[in-house]
Amino acid sequence: MLTYLHIKDFAIIDEVEIEWGEGFDVLTGETGAGKSIILNAVSLIRGEKANQSLIRAGREKAIIEAIFKIDREEVKEHLNHAEIEYEEEIIIRRIISTGRSKVFVNDTPVTLNFLSTIAPYLIGIDGQHSQQLLLQPKFYLEILDEYAEIKERVKKFEEKFRQLKALEVKLEELRQQEKERNKKLEFLNYQLEEIEKINPIIGEDEELEKEKKILSESEKILLTMSDILDAIYIGEDTIIERLKAIVKESEKLNDLGEKWEEFYSHISEALYNLEDAAYIGEDLTSMVKSDPVRLEEVTERLLELGDLKRKYGPTLKDVLKEKENIKEEITLLENINSTLEDKEKKLQKMQEEIEKEAEEISSIRKKTARSLQKKVEEELSDLAMERAKFIIEIVPATLFSKGKDKVEIKIAPNLGEPPKPLQKIASGGELSRIMLALRSSLGKKSPPSTIIFDEVDSGIGGKTAETVGNKLRELSTRSQLIVITHLPQIAFRAGRHYKVEKKILGERTVSTINEVKGEERVHELARMLGKIDRETINYVKKMIGNM
Repeated sequence: MLTYLHIKDFAIIDEVEIEWGEGFDVLTGETGAGKSIILNAVSLIRGEKANQSLIRAGREKAIIEAIFKIDREEVKEHLNHAEIEYEEEIIIRRIISTGRSKVFVNDTPVTLNFLSTIAPYLIGIDGQHSQQLLLQPKFYLEILDEYAEIKERVKKFEEKFRQLKALEVKLEELRQQEKERNKKLEFLNYQLEEIEKINPIIGEDEELEKEKKILSESEKILLTMSDILDAIYIGEDTIIERLKAIVKESEKLNDLGEKWEEFYSHISEALYNLEDAAYIGEDLTSMVKSDPVRLEEVTERLLELGDLKRKYGPTLKDVLKEKENIKEEITLLENINSTLEDKEKKLQKMQEEIEKEAEEISSIRKKTARSLQKKVEEELSDLAMERAKFIIEIVPATLFSKGKDKVEIKIAPNLGEPPKPLQKIASGGELSRIMLALRSSLGKKSPPSTIIFDEVDSGIGGKTAETVGNKLRELSTRSQLIVITHLPQIAFRAGRHYKVEKKILGERTVSTINEVKGEERVHELARMLGKIDRETINYVKKMIGNM
């Protein structure tokens, strides 16, 4: 339900704030006062593309903000999927600027596509300029399923249909693989043999690189180590001999205090470490040999491993992972005939189940169509279209995600005329009344939380206008209604009444909207009746009292 609408610097609106209530609200005002601007603003909240020309002259941006109470589970599902936090309400904000326009839901940036996905559950616009839904065959199917109360069943059918299509794609891939089976197997076995022949070990290449470096520079390493070991303990006046003498002398100072002990300890430790280093150096030197044969072996092995990494890498770990993938693919291809047979049986069973389900859904739709068209004709009869014939045609279609039915709505507005598709014959006013008839016929079957009716009163008056008003009031017990009207017969029945006016402030034209109550509302209704005098005012008060 729409609870709040804020419009700023939009067209000829400086700034308006409207707090809406439950039930039946009306918007009235002179032609050209700015009612269509309100509709344009709501259309942006519904996810329509913004036009920068709608920014008020002299301003850099326009802001439209709406607050909705969330009373549809579908909205919560979409918000949860998008990870948008919410409580009982959501705030939708559109900022249209000369630069990049922005869309927010609860201060989270979203796309127009996301906004247009949740909008149908929040608010609908039914009017001469917003009847695109009623002209789309896809909408006919949704209406029919809604009336038949099979929307959840169709949703499950859609999931099964997606599974069917996924299985068909998988089967086609398997069939293609079967055609190329022998050539593919030959190639995969070659790859497997190549990897297994070299038989790499993870980390082997790193160890071999170190060994190669030692083998390649063995002479240089041996000369360097010889110089180092001579200096440490082999030659004359070695570091170890000199360090031993220093340790002996520092030992004499050991009893002078804690710091002296620490000094002695560090020097002694240096001697022990240097002796250990000498032993390690001797071991390392003994391991270093000039071995051209081993160097050639290491180099050759590294080339083999490098070739594998280029083909299947980039690391040896990746090579071994690819080896397992190749094995799995070989197993699949070797068993592809039995796999194909199993998948084909599964596909056939699924096709039979889906065909049966589609037939059952189609049967329900055909039965429902007869009931719905009778109900709509009864509603249209009350709306000054008593001669209209409303026909719902269901024709077979190629199986798709919603079944195997194509729905066409035809209408003959006048007696003696042949029925024609709704898109080709209905006028704007008729479309508004047909939509109202459909809304009324659907009863409590999940309408949008808020519905705006624009010019539903087009081409009617008198008793018919009163009937339309009563139908709107009855519909408002199930959805919040905001009705733009020129007819007092409809405005009388509203719970709240808003008046749109165009004024000149300074040297600028401004459109305003305010709730009218009491005497102010009485005068507005009298204006709509065409005459503001005592007799009309008394009549208005009487009518309001009877509502």
